[in-house]
Amino acid sequence: MKGIIVTGHGNFASGIESTMRLIMGEQEKTVFIDFKEGMTNIELSENIEKVVKEIGEKGVLIFTDILGGTPFNEAAMISTKYSNVHVFAGLNMAMLFEAIDSREDEIDIERILEESKNGMGIFKIVEELSEESDSDGI
Repeated sequence: MKGIIVTGHGNFASGIESTMRLIMGEQEKTVFIDFKEGMTNIELSENIEKVVKEIGEKGVLIFTDILGGTPFNEAAMISTKYSNVHVFAGLNMAMLFEAIDSREDEIDIERILEESKNGMGIFKIVEELSEESDSDGI
């Protein structure tokens, strides 16, 4: 089973953890690391790499909040040291659920990204047809 690390600015990771536990329950080899105010990028990097070493014997998927942000950049640098560490940016719950459900298999990066896209949408109110259009029969 591949390990999963979620990291991001502020309480992003712990917020995602709360949601995940509510919906999916406790998940083994899944660690959440907040990049809190006052923390240095070196501290964050050390925390991430420590977890990679602890849970990464079969690989690690690292999910971050913002592409190009400090958590992403530090995770990307760590991934250059390990052939089985993959870093994703723009985490949403659909992406995390797919990763958790499929982490026993070979890593299918495209499937994880596709599920992330499938998990996005927008709510739009459709205007009701006026009475005049009803009289046209269509």
